[in-house]
Amino acid sequence: TKVAADTFAMPSTVYVGLAVSSHDTTRTATAAFDHVSIVASGLPSGWAAQDVGAVGAAGTTAESSGAFTVSGAGADVWGSADAFHFAYRPLTGDGQIIARVESITPVASWAKAGVMMRESLAAGSAHAFMLVSAGKGLAFQRRTATDAASANSGGPAAAAPYWVKLTRSGRTITAAAS
Repeated sequence: TKVAADTFAMPSTVYVGLAVSSHDTTRTATAAFDHVSIVASGLPSGWAAQDVGAVGAAGTTAESSGAFTVSGAGADVWGSADAFHFAYRPLTGDGQIIARVESITPVASWAKAGVMMRESLAAGSAHAFMLVSAGKGLAFQRRTATDAASANSGGPAAAAPYWVKLTRSGRTITAAAS
């Protein structure tokens, strides 16, 4: 089910991956993802992970047979600067990322986990984030330009497990959930 789409000021190569924020700078929320799939031509091998912004508590990422466990703290992915943990790979040109958010610990009702495309690893980067929250349902949150304000399109009032997807075609990124 399409949630929303928007036009972004991002370069040809972006970071695409899995994001988690606890909505609390002192505790991490942990999300489990499975069936993670990135579709693109020429995608380089290898994932990386790091905290983005001022998170408070360090995050972690583990992978086993295509299933990821990502733990991240941080005040939020929102406003004009983000704080979260990100596991990612580069994506050049058009492509998509699909994952099933299997679970997320309910540190706060806005603790969130999902798939993300990001201009850079800077806190104020333009980004698209299709997420499942711990208590507020699904949402497509995005910042369409560097250091700009975030926007939100609410999705179904659902909880994990849930499938989330972002598709990039030119400057348009479409978010979907199932």
